[in-house]
Amino acid sequence: MSYVYIRQRSERLFTVGFYEPNGDWNPESDHGNREDAVARVNLLNGGCGCAGKKAGA
Repeated sequence: MSYVYIRQRSERLFTVGFYEPNGDWNPESDHGNREDAVARVNLLNGGCGCAGKKAGA
């Protein structure tokens, strides 16, 4: 399983979550900007939790 983010159409909102094998969406968190959503996806998928930055930078 991998976490991804989707941009909501009605608002400037990015939702982080994952899809079940049957296609059901499971939201994990909401973010007001893309960079925070990317950082959360990175962390949940085993990364450093940084948005496009190297660990320790």
